Amino acid sequence: MHVVRGGRRMANTRHNLADAGLSQTQWRNRWDAARMFLSADGEAGKRYGNETIRVTPDGQVSLRLPTPLAHLANDRHGRYTIEGMATCRPPR
Repeated sequence: MHVVRGGRRMANTRHNLADAGLSQTQWRNRWDAARMFLSADGEAGKRYGNETIRVTPDGQVSLRLPTPLAHLANDRHGRYTIEGMATCRPPR
């Protein structure tokens, strides 16, 4: 699972800003925008999506943390529940 969409390419761009025609601020804005994207493939038969990312019908989002980060969980079973709520948009 990719943590940052296009992360390797964007990191390489950071080391060659002049070639990319970007300022550090422009690059940072692109980096921050890309980091707001998160996805995981669904699993058939799993409640509310899959084991990695779950979104309940009322919009509550929780993530299954990897073992090295399990101590940061704020919910049962090594899950981290986000305070904000997700909104769903219909597929295009």
